[in-house]
Amino acid sequence: MECEWQMILRDSKAVLPIAFVTFDSRWGAAICAQTQQSRNPTHWLTDWAPKPRDLYWKNLAIPFVSLSIRRFLSYHY
Repeated sequence: MECEWQMILRDSKAVLPIAFVTFDSRWGAAICAQTQQSRNPTHWLTDWAPKPRDLYWKNLAIPFVSLSIRRFLSYHY
């Protein structure tokens, strides 16, 4: 376990600025999905998670700025 932890700390792409959260009940998930979104980046922003088969997992490691540029270019060209 310690060896794995050291590998993660050395690899800058091992930790991504994203999270997937699961809930024990639909009620808990619904409450969290309805939380108010804010312009303050320290507040949690919530959305329904896509199904695992609908994710392109390699894209999770693309930096946000690069992903935004790619999205912009794909819509406008």
